[in-house]
Amino acid sequence: PGMYNQGLTADDVGPVGLAITEATVPGVEVLWVIHRNLDPPPPDTYGEYFHFDMTGISGLVADDATNPFDVDDLPPSSLRMVRQFRRGVVVWVGQVRCWEGRTRLIGPQSGYPCPACTATCARDPPGVCIPGPCADAEYRFEVGDVIQLLGQSPDFLEETAIHTETPVQTLYMAEGN
Repeated sequence: PGMYNQGLTADDVGPVGLAITEATVPGVEVLWVIHRNLDPPPPDTYGEYFHFDMTGISGLVADDATNPFDVDDLPPSSLRMVRQFRRGVVVWVGQVRCWEGRTRLIGPQSGYPCPACTATCARDPPGVCIPGPCADAEYRFEVGDVIQLLGQSPDFLEETAIHTETPVQTLYMAEGN
């Protein structure tokens, strides 16, 4: 122990092996990160918004949600706490503003190859910036990230969470002589 080639003592257990499984993270997978701006330049931003499939999941936006921005045609939205995972590891925890559905303002517009994208979120703050992109907001989200949608504003209570399951990654240890 601590020295090489000294052999094992009575207190040593011998070689130790470790193995971990791939992390299982319940949440929505980010399918698309390109967002079309209505106020170029630039015409697109990358990773400022993330788009995903909400098919079969309800309650992303509260029933009494409104449009808090001074932008025509922007649908109602809600604030949510989220955990952002990349390759099974939490890389960010914070608030996002979410919109359901596809409109000409939110989500991939026609011609973008993401027909499965039915919802959109962006970090809040800053939220929606006009002109876009928001300062230091691009490249935050990547395709393949998994987002756990947690509690909803104003109190971010657990009973308003969409994903309540705990992420799992198993660690196996083996000892031998």
